[in-house]
Amino acid sequence: MSGIKSFLADTNILVYYLEGRPQLLPYSDTNFLISIITEVEFLGVKYLQGISLQKRESLVKDCIALAFDEEVKNIAIRIKQQTKMKTPDAIVAATAIKYGITLLTADKEFKKIPDLSLLLLEI
Repeated sequence: MSGIKSFLADTNILVYYLEGRPQLLPYSDTNFLISIITEVEFLGVKYLQGISLQKRESLVKDCIALAFDEEVKNIAIRIKQQTKMKTPDAIVAATAIKYGITLLTADKEFKKIPDLSLLLLEI
């Protein structure tokens, strides 16, 4: 990872990346880290098969999945107590906080979390 910026990619970023959205071109050399929840959301799409599934699996293999542990759980609980955030999003945010990584997302809901390092893309 030397010299290359790393971000925790939200599920929407992975989808937009595969779609080739121009807003993600500056991140083509980025090491994407993901939470386990992002991997589940990204691959756990009903009726996903064939080349679409293969593209998603290939992208996930290029990412580093960060563990869900007791600390992530406790941070997610605190986030849920303080906001009306959905549980998967709270876990993604908690993962970024625990590992000290900037969350790359297009979801404005993450702005609710004051101690989250956030890079919000307009897509």
